[in-house]
Amino acid sequence: LAADNATFTILSSQADAKALRGTVSINHTQVHFGDAVAVAWQVANTGNVTVYSISASDPDVSPISCPSGNPIPLLGPGESETCTGSYALTQADIDAGQRLNSATASGLDPGGIPVEDSDDEIVDVPQNPVLSVDKVLTNNADEDSSGGISLGDTLTYVITASNVGNVTLHNVVVSDDLTGDSTTCPSVALGGTCVLTVTYGVVQADADAGQIVNTGTANSDETGPAEDLNTEPVPQDPSAEILKSGTFNDEGGDGYADPGETVSYGFAVTNDGNVTLSSVLVSDPKISPISCPSGNPIPSMAPGDSETCSGSYPLTQADVNAGQIDNAATASGTDPGGDPVEDTDDETVD
Repeated sequence: LAADNATFTILSSQADAKALRGTVSINHTQVHFGDAVAVAWQVANTGNVTVYSISASDPDVSPISCPSGNPIPLLGPGESETCTGSYALTQADIDAGQRLNSATASGLDPGGIPVEDSDDEIVDVPQNPVLSVDKVLTNNADEDSSGGISLGDTLTYVITASNVGNVTLHNVVVSDDLTGDSTTCPSVALGGTCVLTVTYGVVQADADAGQIVNTGTANSDETGPAEDLNTEPVPQDPSAEILKSGTFNDEGGDGYADPGETVSYGFAVTNDGNVTLSSVLVSDPKISPISCPSGNPIPSMAPGDSETCSGSYPLTQADVNAGQIDNAATASGTDPGGDPVEDTDDETVD
């Protein structure tokens, strides 16, 4: 068809001689770094000429496998192959909540001219931010050597917030409701912790309650608050003591007892336990009224508190005939739990 001096050129169209479609799949409801992500690419010749030596590549995936090998020896117009591979998720992928994957197919048309196509795929990565908190008593200084928790002891608590989800947590705040102390960790990686250590001095209200109830709390930008309740028993020992004393008053001045002369009584009442007592009533079957500085009953007595109450008794002829008065006084109140606390003391006055 050509004269001896004629020439001709065949130009192949590259524009339609290639196509790449990629897919990425994650088969986990909760993923962690290092999990394998399956990737698939459909390499298709959508042009009108055969494409040769087609390589499928991805900067994040190696190796990439195709049914006829990679590179694919050739694909005729309309032919396609699905190539597959996988890559391991990084913590950065999970923290971002998605992974961008980009792949390329490149080959040669019959004229040796490069044919290439690229495809991007964005896959959502399931995030599961979870913060747990654990509060424990690690030490009791036990200043009074009682062997248990008691008033004035110094307790050391450690509150540990742990990242047990699958994303990095930010601005993790750990706080203690008993002391009001807190600390902030700017970021806590998966499996990491943020720790707060606090000390607390046991007060009378703790002994009265019979326990110390303390909550440790942790929160972060990615999660809601998490709490852990710690309860430590404080042994209670409710006790009251009354000491009664009496003195004969010789109002007649003759050195002998006469009816109508009096005996003055003192009642020393002490809270010798470790909890607050309330409504402490001082009573004596022979003496009324009995007066106490803060009233009778005494409204409240903290451990170690004492009051001296007083009363007077007029002698009868029977008392003079007996030569003595022998009677008992009682102090009775209630502990913080509402249980009765009582003590009695006898006194004989000649």
